[in-house]
Amino acid sequence: GNAGLLETPPYPLTSQMLPILRSGMLGIIPLIGLWYPAELIHRERASGVSEIVNASPFPDWLMILSKTTALCVVVNALMLVAVGASMAWQAAAGYTNFELGLYLQSAFIYNGIYYCMLCILAVVIQAISPNRWLGMLLTLGVYIALLSLEAMGFDHVLYSFSIPDAVYSDMNGFGHFTKPVFSLIAYWGAFCVLLIIVGYLLYPRGNYSALRERLGDARSRLGVGVKLTAGLAAIAFICIGGWIYYNTNILNQYLTPNERLHRKAD
Repeated sequence: GNAGLLETPPYPLTSQMLPILRSGMLGIIPLIGLWYPAELIHRERASGVSEIVNASPFPDWLMILSKTTALCVVVNALMLVAVGASMAWQAAAGYTNFELGLYLQSAFIYNGIYYCMLCILAVVIQAISPNRWLGMLLTLGVYIALLSLEAMGFDHVLYSFSIPDAVYSDMNGFGHFTKPVFSLIAYWGAFCVLLIIVGYLLYPRGNYSALRERLGDARSRLGVGVKLTAGLAAIAFICIGGWIYYNTNILNQYLTPNERLHRKAD
């Protein structure tokens, strides 16, 4: 009986296709985060035109923001390709209720923002790193650490630097996943603003990588606008984090993965 059930092909509902945007793409996005930020951040120095480019009349923040935006656009374009491939697979199976709005919601909000977070982190690591290879090594180490946290028993949303996988069902949609996901988008969004500010302050505008010279640049870039933005982002990060902690640890009982396993065993 079980063998016959497992051999039954599933009906390709959109709700059955959405997990591909997390389980399938999470193996690809870190590879993009490893390679492309290294190319974007260090390409001027690698091609020998950094002094010409850095002498051009543009504000200091333009470099870090333009490269971060470019990488996020690439990642979201890749998510569009995944959506198109999923819809093509549905069409090939004779299914026509594509639910494009649901696809885009899952691709850009419930998954795409998480992937952009990983890319922003990689861009900032590369901006601080003196060369691309050390930056790639550091990025790889950080990615492995982040993706291993849950397996090691550390899965609290306040430090996991992730947006949890929101499961969609045809009965109740995203249901109870919506509130935690949007809370964490705001929480980690504020943190990403702080990350970008760190990258902006330490981004080398010139043919150098020494910490002393970078700190000199950082002091000169620390204007009123930067301080105000950083202050507001820090306040938002702390306040939203406190609200999430109140909901997860005080209103509700927080259990680590090991504690949950022990309870199941008992």
